[in-house]
Amino acid sequence: RMDDRKLVWHRAHFNGCALNYLNLLTMITGNLDFTMTIADEVDAADVDPFAVTIVNIFNLNKGTLNLIRSMIDKEFAKATQESKGSILRGNNIVSKIEGAYVRCIGVDFVKMLVKSLIETIVNDKDLSFEVQPEKIIVTGGRAREDILKENQGNLRKVAQMFLDRITDASLLSQMPGQIRTIAAYTADAAQRFSPDLVSPLMGGFLMLRYICPAIVTPESWGLLPPDYTPSISARRNLVLLTKLLQNASNGIEFSAKEDYMIPFNEFIHHNKDQMREYFRAVADFHQDSPDSPRERDDQLSISVRNLPLGDLFDLHRILDRMSRKLFTSLLKQKKGNAKIFQKSFVEDANFKLKSESFNSKNSRNFHMSVNGIGEDASDGDRVLQILKDLGPPPKQTKSKRESTLDELDERMTQSIPVFELPIQLDSDEQAISAIIEKSRFLFQGPNDRNGRPVFYFIASRVTEPMLLASNALTQFIFRIMDPVVTQGPYTLIIDMSWSSYNGELRAIAYRRVVATLNQLPRKYRKNIAAIYILHPDAFARTVLTFVLSFASIKVKAKIREIYVWKDLTKYIDMPNLMLPDTSKGYITRSYRVIKVNSKGKHQDRLIKFTLNSILNIDPRTMRIQNEKNLDEIEQVSSLLNSPEFEMSFTKEASRVASLSRKKSLFSKVNSQEDLKFRKYISKDVQDRDNIIADIFRAGFNSPFLELPQDYRVTKVNSAGKHQERIFKLTCDSLLNLDMNQKIRSEFPFAGIDRVFMENSDVVKLHLVGESRPRHLISDKASKMVQAIEAGIRMHIKDNPR
Repeated sequence: RMDDRKLVWHRAHFNGCALNYLNLLTMITGNLDFTMTIADEVDAADVDPFAVTIVNIFNLNKGTLNLIRSMIDKEFAKATQESKGSILRGNNIVSKIEGAYVRCIGVDFVKMLVKSLIETIVNDKDLSFEVQPEKIIVTGGRAREDILKENQGNLRKVAQMFLDRITDASLLSQMPGQIRTIAAYTADAAQRFSPDLVSPLMGGFLMLRYICPAIVTPESWGLLPPDYTPSISARRNLVLLTKLLQNASNGIEFSAKEDYMIPFNEFIHHNKDQMREYFRAVADFHQDSPDSPRERDDQLSISVRNLPLGDLFDLHRILDRMSRKLFTSLLKQKKGNAKIFQKSFVEDANFKLKSESFNSKNSRNFHMSVNGIGEDASDGDRVLQILKDLGPPPKQTKSKRESTLDELDERMTQSIPVFELPIQLDSDEQAISAIIEKSRFLFQGPNDRNGRPVFYFIASRVTEPMLLASNALTQFIFRIMDPVVTQGPYTLIIDMSWSSYNGELRAIAYRRVVATLNQLPRKYRKNIAAIYILHPDAFARTVLTFVLSFASIKVKAKIREIYVWKDLTKYIDMPNLMLPDTSKGYITRSYRVIKVNSKGKHQDRLIKFTLNSILNIDPRTMRIQNEKNLDEIEQVSSLLNSPEFEMSFTKEASRVASLSRKKSLFSKVNSQEDLKFRKYISKDVQDRDNIIADIFRAGFNSPFLELPQDYRVTKVNSAGKHQERIFKLTCDSLLNLDMNQKIRSEFPFAGIDRVFMENSDVVKLHLVGESRPRHLISDKASKMVQAIEAGIRMHIKDNPR
């Protein structure tokens, strides 16, 4: 037997994953008892992603409302008078699913409800709700007690404005019927069980899970412009406001734990009747009402392609992690004569697959006992068989639960030191300072075409130790930029090429940007004349959101996203462009790896995925060395916590590759081994996980491809010169190859503004930021346009940000 620490994915695991995921979704949506059993056993760390995933799945066939009703029934059925305080509270899975659901259907209503009030708060820089005495900043010679009294009045006044708006009876008819249905069902169940639970549970659902989250993080609900994030002081105001509204909604007065909020208990008491009447009005909603949402009783067919792959991977990982508990729970149900899942699996000869082994550490022992699935199989047998057929989950990363309001409050109010020179560095920071100096992650280049100084920020050169050394990092930024940027306008180029901010590193970078922007003098923000973001990704846009929140509104018009590095020459003369050579050879969503051949020789390579194959690229020449279709991969294996992984290929693929190789006097047996096996060393385990996930993504998408992914075209440049090219679709871009398979350029899907046919054999490709579209001639113009549009749609589905 293989070591339990070894993960193995067979061809059947990833090449047949679309059907296996469909089978899993069919089970979950077809049997609510089974789904609720899973929900009861989900680990605390997985509650949030599971709730979001389940809501997305049930939304596919409009069954979420029925699921929530059933879960509320089950919650009250198992409750006792002694445990009633925990009903639908805290990390409860039902509450989490309710919260995820209202976020899907209730954004427009909450935007109409409180958007203007929130904008008033975040735009008023002088407004303060700070009522915690030790956190009040005394300025202008005023007494702390006077400031406290004024802030208490501000918070009390604004909170009343919010409550009056929220409880306005004239707006109630605009609340989504699904939300009122859940409220009515919750209130009815609470009334029958224990009438004193009605108001707290209604407040928990409507305020804690719905309206308050939108108030405290309005940017994530679309209540603020996409280029704006509340400042730290505005966020603190929103947190304190939400604390008060939350307690007012459930009628709970503040205690010694938060003694600075005790003066607001009178506010809570004063609004108790108003909140009780509001909850009664919301719950006064009947299923036969004309506005009542209708959900079909018959199960609609599920289109697994409509669900983001990230949700499928999350579900796969969560079930794998909990398989031991799930197996035990379902076994108990089976002995108790539980229902047997009667729906037959989707049969399709093209997808019918068999799996020989499953090596997931958590589930393996259980799978060894699953010998076959018959018509009388239990739910446990079926789900374990599907997990066996899928193999280990493609993403091994751990889940993170959402932050509580108190945790958010703590993070938002952490003091950030005021920037002053000189900064005293300790011995460790002095050592990191030397590394920062050598990294050249920030440097000044020649002026742009307008004569402005240009600074380059090279994200790939920033490491975790550098981000953690906050004093050394800030001192270096100040020393490089201060003599110039305080004197007048300047240009900033943020080069995101080859940067990889994953997991905790992303969180660290996020916090460091916020802290640094708070520390730097105002002129740094005021004097930015232009920002060019080269090869932006989702993280770059997140960082950009913070930058904009600290800059003037005019800065938005000065930002340009650059997807092709040569476009920078519109603003900076080519001889003066100081980009690293590696940035000029950047390929989107690719992985830098070391390929180890059978002789132990190490070769630098890039791995890039298409929708049905893997490209092996030489980063020095930017030539595609070879391409392996997904169905040519026999197996992928890796140790659990190792960045190394191996691929083995089918005999047929190895034979074809051998025949296609040029005969060489030096060809040895070892070279034949390289055709059967490949060993790679990725940058880290996170990259390894991402590569495996992309293999599953390609395996999922490849059966649905109906159009060619390669097109031979004649490219006509601006001077009218004709060039023979091959345009190859990848998972996120369009590659422009010469006839020797060298990548001449890449057009990311995110940078394609429009693609259309001018006539029967001419394709026009219009890129973001370009005045004229590219001119391509192809005898398959129609199919090429359809394939590019399909690729973009698929990319957007899996990368909504």
